[in-house]
Amino acid sequence: MRNAIRSLSVGVTILGLLAAFIASPVTAATTYSLTPFTFVGAAGDCGAGSPAGTPGGVVARFDNTTGNPAPSLLLAKNVPTTDCSSAGATVNGVSGITLTELNFDVMGYCGAGAPRFNVVTSDNVTHFFGCASGTQTSLGNGWTHVVFSPTNPAQAFPVIAPGTTVKSIELIQDEQGTTHLDNISINNQVIGGPATPPSANDCKKGGYTHLQDANGNTFRNQGQCVSYFNHQNKGDDNGNNGDDTGNGGNGHHGDNGDNGQHDDND
Repeated sequence: MRNAIRSLSVGVTILGLLAAFIASPVTAATTYSLTPFTFVGAAGDCGAGSPAGTPGGVVARFDNTTGNPAPSLLLAKNVPTTDCSSAGATVNGVSGITLTELNFDVMGYCGAGAPRFNVVTSDNVTHFFGCASGTQTSLGNGWTHVVFSPTNPAQAFPVIAPGTTVKSIELIQDEQGTTHLDNISINNQVIGGPATPPSANDCKKGGYTHLQDANGNTFRNQGQCVSYFNHQNKGDDNGNNGDDTGNGGNGHHGDNGDNGQHDDND
């Protein structure tokens, strides 16, 4: 009888633990990465009657010469803020996570609206986290650590509602200025620099779609990826994968210059 009671007790405990596990929020990813992009809008993309953006006016790439430590993400808008263009980076692997914190180290421009995190949640609300609104701590080496809370109304515009999860996260520079970002963190996980494989073999079987060159540019196809890494192995370190636009083949992220919304034209 005692054995039967003991077995029943163990079974109830296991069922309780299983129920708690099922009820726990699911985190969709444990590893994140960055894909830099630039957007230059056509006439009308940033509002009715707005002119087209200026080609070559924005830059988004990894900078292997600057960082805390290097490399860092370089975002620059070298044209007026009103220009229909932006530089940025997509954070990969965040879909489905419950967001608890955001932070980065910044050196350079740090304004109210840029650089910023744009976070789209499962209720289809876009939340803005502008650099100047974060909690800032000087690191004493030219860099400043900036932390954002998704539930702080002074940092999240608007705050993220309880129970919602993340659909996408982007970093955006659409105000005139140049900035470097490093140690970019999502839920206390710091994102590393660009992924570079040891050989061209990693480009095969669709692998090129997940890879970047030394400047953070993505590859248009397998052949371009293989060619790039073959040149790298021969000592060609120019960091150019054949796409001199600097937009990594994305270029479809739009910004209307007013509220920071992005228009995907895929």
